[in-house]
Amino acid sequence: MESSGKKQWVHFRWACPKFLRQSFHEWAGHSIAHSVWARSYYQQQRSQGQDHHAAVRALACKWIRVVFRCWKDGVAYDESKYLASLARRGSHLAAAVATAKTL
Repeated sequence: MESSGKKQWVHFRWACPKFLRQSFHEWAGHSIAHSVWARSYYQQQRSQGQDHHAAVRALACKWIRVVFRCWKDGVAYDESKYLASLARRGSHLAAAVATAKTL
């Protein structure tokens, strides 16, 4: 983070594995069409004023956490288990998914 006077801004990280970053961004973008919770999360980010790429980056961060947990536990990803986990924890995303399914 950098600041000058009353303004603060964050620089984009350049020293990182760019192919991996691009891969997660593309995966998150494609998951919007195939995953109910990903679509709901993307729409939630857009309704909060994020542009398309910022919303996809936020979704990619969610996917990274999901994939890491699957890797750590040694299990395959199962969307129904993830949706049940969201509902069990009382996540606001679970409520958004429930309303999206009824539409």
